[in-house]
Amino acid sequence: MTESSTIDYGIDFKWQTYPPTRPELDPDGYDTWAPDVVVVGAGPVGLTIAAGLTRLGVRTLVLESDNAVCRSSRASGISQHTFEVINRVAPGAGDKLASQGIPTLGSETYFGHRLVLRQESAPIGETQGKYPPNTYLSQWNIEQALADVLANRRDVAEIRWQARVTHLEHGPDGAEVTVVSPDGSSYRIRAPWIVATDGSRSIVRNELGLRMTGQAYEVFFVVVDAQVAGTPPPPIRRVWFDPNYLPGGLLLRHMSPDGIWRLDFQLPIGADVDAALRPERVEQLIRDHLADIGFETDLVRPVWISAYTARALSLDNYRHGRVLFAGDAAHLVPIFGGFGLNSGIDDADNLQWKLALVVRGGAEDALLDSYDTERAAAVHSSLTFVTRAAEFMTPTSVESERLREAALSLAAQGNQLTADLSRHRPFRPIPYPESSRCLPDADEFDSGPGPGEQSARGWVEDDTGQSHYLLDLLGAPLTALVLMPDITAAGDLAAALRAALALHGENVSVVSVAARPSKGSVYSGSPQLFARFGAPHGAVYLLRADTVVAARWSRPAVTDVARAVATVLGVHASMPGLLGEAAR
Repeated sequence: MTESSTIDYGIDFKWQTYPPTRPELDPDGYDTWAPDVVVVGAGPVGLTIAAGLTRLGVRTLVLESDNAVCRSSRASGISQHTFEVINRVAPGAGDKLASQGIPTLGSETYFGHRLVLRQESAPIGETQGKYPPNTYLSQWNIEQALADVLANRRDVAEIRWQARVTHLEHGPDGAEVTVVSPDGSSYRIRAPWIVATDGSRSIVRNELGLRMTGQAYEVFFVVVDAQVAGTPPPPIRRVWFDPNYLPGGLLLRHMSPDGIWRLDFQLPIGADVDAALRPERVEQLIRDHLADIGFETDLVRPVWISAYTARALSLDNYRHGRVLFAGDAAHLVPIFGGFGLNSGIDDADNLQWKLALVVRGGAEDALLDSYDTERAAAVHSSLTFVTRAAEFMTPTSVESERLREAALSLAAQGNQLTADLSRHRPFRPIPYPESSRCLPDADEFDSGPGPGEQSARGWVEDDTGQSHYLLDLLGAPLTALVLMPDITAAGDLAAALRAALALHGENVSVVSVAARPSKGSVYSGSPQLFARFGAPHGAVYLLRADTVVAARWSRPAVTDVARAVATVLGVHASMPGLLGEAAR
């Protein structure tokens, strides 16, 4: 392994260049490693899925056509939920990555020189979370951290770099991919499951003849990473509509922790894109912007320049037999609000535990249908919101430009009906209220997260006084969270649940929380934690590995929880090694 960088960012991060690997082949030219799952694409989504699968013991092969993690401007606004997911599939990695980023302080929106909206980010204390609501961190940090995690799981994981997938065949029992190495030689791989995370130009999607549908905006953005000498501005997301150096356009600017300025210039309708991409033109735009805000510097050096258009597109279905799609291979969303990477990580979070259960025989194959229905519905729901934002951010006609200008003029005058138009809404996971794998309430709750919603956040303490982030304790595919004010009742109920659910092995765990003090295997939680779950007098929550509430009870009974687990997993008495005689 050598170190190099094809782009001189002038930062401390060092890109590792990985050589191609020629696997051992059988006489027919098939790879002999025999993975359970092949993940095509080593971006953040594919690597997160691979980390989740391998953490649960699933043999996973990742195929990546490049020779390193991404080396160009990609996602940088990372949600707290994304760090939570990474920390569960790769314990400690989410914490380390979050510590490398810069928490976003808020956002400001300008119309020309007039400030029309200012927002402050919610402090961590308000959400009882572990990470800030949004953090600036370059995507390559995430990819490298996950690649390093998989490199330490060699018994069940392999990333094969410079391995280009050129062909795929699939049937009811599995799939076969053809891989081409840099020297032109090829070989084939058989696997029961294929996960396509190979981006917006997905080879796998093309091989299956699938097309995304939706809306594409014919308005161009020029994306620039630049080195700018001097003290960088604070980490606030700033948007300038109709700046005097770009009439009819827009500039979105934020900072990365390595000192790189990230600037997105939306070009006015009819602008010459090729001319706008010229380095001298980009540098002049940056200098014009700096002069406009009174920032003096001697050095402006564009490092990366590219163009994109906002697209709101999605496949109709994310499962096609033994092939599953996630991230940009499944859907493309405008970048506003960080929906691209963060929604892809939500795909990974939803899929990894379900696929692991199916591979290991812990759940029926139909569990993967819920990945399709849940994520497709969630993405289409988010596209509805993001499309409205995109229509405001990227007007597609002179008339819509004028409407935007009129709305911003009113906002600048303090009109409350329009001041919310450009409000920044950081990414949040979309709930699954209609999911067949989330059971409706049988008991009444006045508050707390309902079925299909994300679990409440919070902290608990063990009997040594050490604090633990509650969501970090959800390592199994399903977790029964026992919340009882009385420590004896909490311990007894947890013990009864462990006995009843033992037939599921490591697929289901029990976490018990009582009022202070804690004792033995029972954690202690504050009254505020119980209140966030709507459980002042006690409750049991059945939480999925993606921290979604599968079911809840205010008057918990062991038999109710056991039936709910069987329903969510779809297990039945004939599944060997799962229920056996105990269920009969």
